[in-house]
Amino acid sequence: MLLFTACTKEVGTYSEELPKGNIMLKNLMPQRVSDQMILEIVGIVDNRCPVGEICNSNGEVIIGVKALVDGNFYEHSICYNSTNGSATCVSIMEGHAIEVVRVSPYPDIYKPVKSMSDYLIEVKVEKVEN
Repeated sequence: MLLFTACTKEVGTYSEELPKGNIMLKNLMPQRVSDQMILEIVGIVDNRCPVGEICNSNGEVIIGVKALVDGNFYEHSICYNSTNGSATCVSIMEGHAIEVVRVSPYPDIYKPVKSMSDYLIEVKVEKVEN
């Protein structure tokens, strides 16, 4: 059993079972993504063009993450840049390839996101050989 804590959050407890397929991450909730890594979203900057607005580009989402890998903590930023519905950013972090598959909700000028905890991030995590 692993524990993942942060200064102002409750302790999360994890069983030995690993997630299958893509993994859904909720802001500020640590989640096991491999047998060696636990990810926690610590910040989101959503620069995508909102529904109801005209923009020159689609924009991107920058996601700040904290990771626990083999007992060590790391901080990193991963991105999501959707063009025609497919992610274009893959980040390599401590022996893992992390691809953000989807970020929801999509921004809308008439229905703004009220809290960062409303975001749901779908990621695909694979181990990579060094």
